[in-house]
Amino acid sequence: MPFSDEVLEQLWEKTNGYCFYCGKRLSWVNYGVSGARGSWHVEHKNPVSRGGTDYMRNLVPACIDCNLEKSDRHARDFRQEWEPATTGGKIVEWLGLEPGTLGASRRRRRRE
Repeated sequence: MPFSDEVLEQLWEKTNGYCFYCGKRLSWVNYGVSGARGSWHVEHKNPVSRGGTDYMRNLVPACIDCNLEKSDRHARDFRQEWEPATTGGKIVEWLGLEPGTLGASRRRRRRE
Protein backbone atom coordinates (compact mmCIF):
# COMPACT_ATOMS: atom_id res chain seq x y z
CA MET A 1 0.00 0.00 0.00
CA PRO A 2 1.41 3.42 -0.88
CA PHE A 3 1.46 5.80 2.06
CA SER A 4 0.71 9.52 1.87
CA ASP A 5 3.36 12.11 2.72
CA GLU A 6 1.30 12.98 5.81
CA VAL A 7 1.42 9.39 7.09
CA LEU A 8 5.15 9.14 6.32
CA GLU A 9 5.79 12.35 8.27
CA GLN A 10 3.86 11.05 11.28
CA LEU A 11 5.81 7.79 11.21
CA TRP A 12 9.10 9.66 10.83
CA GLU A 13 8.26 11.74 13.91
CA LYS A 14 7.54 8.60 15.99
CA THR A 15 11.26 7.82 16.05
CA ASN A 16 12.75 11.20 15.10
CA GLY A 17 14.08 9.66 11.89
CA TYR A 18 15.74 6.57 13.38
CA CYS A 19 15.06 2.90 12.67
CA PHE A 20 12.56 1.51 15.20
CA TYR A 21 14.73 -1.60 15.67
CA CYS A 22 18.45 -0.86 15.32
CA GLY A 23 18.45 2.91 15.84
CA LYS A 24 20.20 3.65 12.53
CA ARG A 25 19.68 7.19 11.21
CA LEU A 26 17.27 7.16 8.27
CA SER A 27 17.25 9.50 5.29
CA TRP A 28 13.88 11.04 4.51
CA VAL A 29 14.60 11.19 0.78
CA ASN A 30 15.61 7.52 0.65
CA TYR A 31 12.21 6.11 1.57
CA GLY A 32 11.86 2.85 -0.36
CA VAL A 33 15.20 3.27 -2.17
CA SER A 34 17.09 -0.03 -1.78
CA GLY A 35 20.85 0.23 -1.42
CA ALA A 36 20.91 3.93 -0.57
CA ARG A 37 22.35 5.21 2.71
CA GLY A 38 19.59 5.56 5.31
CA SER A 39 16.98 3.85 3.14
CA TRP A 40 13.82 2.79 4.93
CA HIS A 41 10.40 1.19 4.69
CA VAL A 42 7.14 1.52 6.53
CA GLU A 43 7.16 -1.46 8.87
CA HIS A 44 4.15 -3.30 10.30
CA LYS A 45 4.95 -4.24 13.91
CA ASN A 46 2.30 -6.94 13.71
CA PRO A 47 2.65 -8.27 10.13
CA VAL A 48 -0.36 -8.11 7.82
CA SER A 49 0.15 -11.84 7.20
CA ARG A 50 -0.59 -12.37 10.91
CA GLY A 51 -3.60 -10.10 11.15
CA GLY A 52 -1.82 -6.73 11.38
CA THR A 53 -3.44 -3.60 9.99
CA ASP A 54 -2.40 -0.32 8.41
CA TYR A 55 -3.49 1.64 11.51
CA MET A 56 -0.86 4.13 12.71
CA ARG A 57 -0.30 2.28 15.99
CA ASN A 58 0.92 -0.73 13.99
CA LEU A 59 3.29 1.23 11.71
CA VAL A 60 6.87 2.39 12.35
CA PRO A 61 9.83 3.42 10.19
CA ALA A 62 12.53 0.76 9.85
CA CYS A 63 15.72 0.54 7.85
CA ILE A 64 15.35 -1.81 4.92
CA ASP A 65 17.79 -4.33 6.45
CA CYS A 66 15.76 -4.65 9.67
CA ASN A 67 12.45 -4.73 7.83
CA LEU A 68 13.56 -7.56 5.55
CA GLU A 69 15.26 -9.50 8.35
CA LYS A 70 12.23 -9.23 10.63
CA SER A 71 10.10 -10.75 7.87
CA ASP A 72 6.75 -11.91 9.26
CA ARG A 73 7.73 -12.01 12.94
CA HIS A 74 6.07 -9.77 15.50
CA ALA A 75 8.01 -6.65 16.54
CA ARG A 76 8.25 -7.65 20.21
CA ASP A 77 9.99 -10.90 19.24
CA PHE A 78 12.40 -9.18 16.85
CA ARG A 79 13.22 -6.34 19.29
CA GLN A 80 14.22 -8.84 21.97
CA GLU A 81 17.22 -9.69 19.78
CA TRP A 82 18.57 -6.14 20.17
CA GLU A 83 20.13 -4.20 23.06
CA PRO A 84 21.36 -0.61 23.43
CA ALA A 85 24.89 -0.11 22.11
CA THR A 86 25.60 3.07 24.09
CA THR A 87 25.58 4.00 27.77
CA GLY A 88 22.89 6.60 27.07
CA GLY A 89 20.76 3.94 25.40
CA LYS A 90 21.17 1.62 28.38
CA ILE A 91 20.10 4.40 30.76
CA VAL A 92 17.07 5.18 28.60
CA GLU A 93 16.07 1.50 28.56
CA TRP A 94 16.65 1.12 32.32
CA LEU A 95 14.48 4.19 33.03
CA GLY A 96 11.81 2.91 30.65
CA LEU A 97 11.95 6.02 28.45
CA GLU A 98 11.30 6.16 24.72
CA PRO A 99 14.31 5.10 22.62
CA GLY A 100 16.18 8.14 21.34
CA THR A 101 15.23 10.29 24.36
CA LEU A 102 18.91 11.08 25.00
CA GLY A 103 19.69 11.36 21.31
CA ALA A 104 20.46 8.56 18.91
CA SER A 105 20.91 5.29 20.73
CA ARG A 106 22.14 2.70 18.27
CA ARG A 107 21.31 -0.86 19.07
CA ARG A 108 23.24 -4.06 18.49
CA ARG A 109 22.44 -7.75 18.53
CA ARG A 110 22.33 -9.27 22.00
CA ARG A 111 25.22 -11.52 22.78
CA GLU A 112 24.25 -15.06 23.57
